[in-house]
Amino acid sequence: MPFRYVIVPDPIMLHDPVTKEPLKDEKGESKPQKFSEFIGKLLFHPKWAENYKNIKSARAIDKEFANGAGVVQLAEEDWKKLHDLVENPSGGQYGYHAAVMPQLLPFLDAIMEAKDSAPAEEKAAEAIKE
Repeated sequence: MPFRYVIVPDPIMLHDPVTKEPLKDEKGESKPQKFSEFIGKLLFHPKWAENYKNIKSARAIDKEFANGAGVVQLAEEDWKKLHDLVENPSGGQYGYHAAVMPQLLPFLDAIMEAKDSAPAEEKAAEAIKE
């Protein structure tokens, strides 16, 4: 089974696009957004409940990112579904508000630019070429 490897970006402090003040959570605290939390919000999209395969993919994605640090390995078919959602968001107010999404480009890029080999494998292959 082929895999994709997502390099987990550092947390991002989100800011109000108008006031530039850090956004606060429901407890009134400002804290950086973790990539795993971002993925969790993407999994609220109704796409993940359309059929059995998508439900299983959502569960696998959530589990991998909840446990992952540094690099997360996803089955190619799960990554393709996540990639499609990021590339073609639709369906209304699921996940993040459009005014905040530009701040989350490093998270989107991490999904879109997932590697087809683990970073260590990639470095070893480059070393062999040299």
